[in-house]
Amino acid sequence: MFKKFPGINLLDNRMKTKRLFTFALFLILPLSLANAESVCGTKISYKWKQGESEREELFTTLKSKGATEEEAKGILKSLSEKSLKDAANECKSAHENLSGCMSVRYGKLGSAYNTMAFQVRKQMDDAVKSDCEKSQGQCLGALASDEPCVTVEAAKNAEAGAPDGSAEGKSKDKKAAKK
Repeated sequence: MFKKFPGINLLDNRMKTKRLFTFALFLILPLSLANAESVCGTKISYKWKQGESEREELFTTLKSKGATEEEAKGILKSLSEKSLKDAANECKSAHENLSGCMSVRYGKLGSAYNTMAFQVRKQMDDAVKSDCEKSQGQCLGALASDEPCVTVEAAKNAEAGAPDGSAEGKSKDKKAAKK
């Protein structure tokens, strides 16, 4: 019934582009106007006990950025809470669950296990069981390390072209020395 005008789609695409540009401008502009940025990091690990010896294994490393140190620490805290739970679950599945360990190992073997001869399959079963029994123990808990936050201000000034002129002066001095 109604004919579409070809100019309407073009106008619609221009409006979408304009809105996207405006959104990006409001998102990026405040980030670029900040003079300094704080970066905080932490290492998430878990401890587990095997026999008499305690072991600590690194689970993940987290970093967060924020306009202020408090903001970066707040972001890092929320990230580390979830990672601590994940680390505790990883410890339990790796060191307190023998059948889970074996099922993961057999899952990695896939269809290759079915094509093995009986003797080879028996040796594989013994190796998987031995490896999983060696890694069994008791989980003691997940830990987050305390690392100091770093304020990144000098790096931004260096990237901006050294506003104090020191880098430019050195390069001019080198050129003058070569002549």
